[in-house]
Amino acid sequence: MPATTILPLPAATTTNPTTTRVKLRSSVARTRQRVAATRGHGLWIALWSVIGWSGTLAAPVLADRPFLVMMMAPRALFVALATESVGLVTFVLLGTLRLSATDASYFILGRRFPRDPSRPETDVRRPRRRLFAIGVRYTDRLCRWLCAHGCKAGTVLFFRPNGKYLAVAGSYGVSATVAAVTSVIGTILYLTFFHLGLGILL
Repeated sequence: MPATTILPLPAATTTNPTTTRVKLRSSVARTRQRVAATRGHGLWIALWSVIGWSGTLAAPVLADRPFLVMMMAPRALFVALATESVGLVTFVLLGTLRLSATDASYFILGRRFPRDPSRPETDVRRPRRRLFAIGVRYTDRLCRWLCAHGCKAGTVLFFRPNGKYLAVAGSYGVSATVAAVTSVIGTILYLTFFHLGLGILL
């Protein structure tokens, strides 16, 4: 009768409490550094977010003041409703100021947290993490390609002048001048065409 080979059981993995505490402290320290790096920009963005959601919730009550609702929450629907309530110059001037209220803060935060090219790859041993890693990799390549030249980055910011895209532009090193000029011009033309277009239709 052949001898039966008994394979040794894998050693039980144990978590070292000291290592866990060190990782936790390191994570807390990184979080504190990030919060400190945001300074007042994070609070400024949070303040306007609260104002925006307040305007959305108060929209039924302020139905007879559409421009006020737009200044609180400049969503596309409220922008459309406010076009006939004020003149073109007031609409574009104040609307641009409102839509651009947090743009500089988003761009500055992006600059303070630049994309690290040496960032380690995501653990891809699990299928979901593998798909996530592939998505992150191709998104990173696309952002680098767009932000490598001011013309391409400026075109994106011209058509999509919002905080998320400005944060990405700052993180990938787009010039502040390119970001500011293209996003402001894009916002002005967006509001102008919105006002004139609806004015013709109505």
